[in-house]
Amino acid sequence: MIVNETLSSGLKRQFKIKIPRSVIEEKTEKKLSELSNTVKISGFRPGKVPAGVVKQRFSASVANEIVSQTVSESANKVVDERTLKLAFQPKFENVSFKDGQDLEFEMNLELLPEIKSPDFKKLSAEKLVADVPEETISKELEGLAERRRETYIVTDGSVAEEGDILSVDFVGTIDGKEFTGGSAKKFSVQLGAKQVLPEFEQHLLGVKPGEERTFSVTFPENYPSRELIGKQAFFTVTTNELRRLKEVPAVDEAFAKKLGVTNLDDLKKNVRQQIQSSLDRLSWLKLKRQILDELDKMNKFELPPTMVQMEFNSIWQEIQARKQSGSIDPEDAKKSETELQKEYQAIAERRVKLGLLLSEIGRLNNIQITNDDLSKAVMNEAMRFPGQEKQVIEHYQKNSQAVAQLRAPIFEDKVVRFIADHIKLNQRQVSVEELQKEIA
Repeated sequence: MIVNETLSSGLKRQFKIKIPRSVIEEKTEKKLSELSNTVKISGFRPGKVPAGVVKQRFSASVANEIVSQTVSESANKVVDERTLKLAFQPKFENVSFKDGQDLEFEMNLELLPEIKSPDFKKLSAEKLVADVPEETISKELEGLAERRRETYIVTDGSVAEEGDILSVDFVGTIDGKEFTGGSAKKFSVQLGAKQVLPEFEQHLLGVKPGEERTFSVTFPENYPSRELIGKQAFFTVTTNELRRLKEVPAVDEAFAKKLGVTNLDDLKKNVRQQIQSSLDRLSWLKLKRQILDELDKMNKFELPPTMVQMEFNSIWQEIQARKQSGSIDPEDAKKSETELQKEYQAIAERRVKLGLLLSEIGRLNNIQITNDDLSKAVMNEAMRFPGQEKQVIEHYQKNSQAVAQLRAPIFEDKVVRFIADHIKLNQRQVSVEELQKEIA
């Protein structure tokens, strides 16, 4: 094998490789010989097919197979001998194996950069610490009691007031035709809760069970379904049931037991733990961002162009989708296409740089993702969908690809936590409000 390096520019490499024709012919003859012992051809007994017949029938396809196999093996040998770290699989061009000539081809590579693990002693960050004040616990308990208010069916003939809960059937039309999402049966709406358009809600104030009302609503500029913005719809609404909230329950021992807790002290303890966990998470997000910012500043290395382009394409595709759906960030909406591309190109470069850096730190320090890590991640995902936990867990149990998508954020978090344990951390006590402001 003759190997000539024809390009060495940054992380790009190109090699021209030549394999003697005799090598291909020898491998082809060997493969054809093996075939003659196993191939089945009508008119011949297995293992008794003449070599000439086998060669006539299969020499072309076998030669193509051997060429492809030899190209791949030769490429791997070049990569191994030169200890090249590839960002992507090699690309082969100008593969040529003409009659009477040697096998020749070009191999184009894109390499990973050489990355040195940063000196963690040079890194420092500030960790914000916020404790849960008693008034926050009291407010949370009050909110919990508010959310646990029971209801009763109104039968005394009174009309719907703000705060009441209605069960309604409705049919909506635009230009005399029903539209998607404009009709429902036994739809529950709490007046004043801003669950539906304010104009729709206003028309239901003063309604009685069994009453039917017809009114029009104009969809506002910020309505999620863009095709409905500015259009006038007519709704016919029939009220099935009117329910009213009972008094807010007292936060006492009986309330705690209704929630399945032993006593009020345990309820307060649980609430404190939940709030503290949320605050600790905010503190971690702030610290993690600091660490990533510092890593970004102190590490300079060339990035694989294709990797950056793929990351940018992924981001840009999402931005274009947001534009089309009208959900693009208001600040982004003010910028020109050129400004947005420049900004998100920088974000793509940062993501690739940090991804490569964290991957190398993880490799050098043998940071692994365990089954326990994945199980916890699945449980966290399930907790995001109250009432559907079982379905979410089953989804991950049956979908290995979905589980695989959890690996990257888990690995990133573990590596950054490892870094946080090895750098200088300055703790600063802050209030809950200060912590929330820092995060904002």
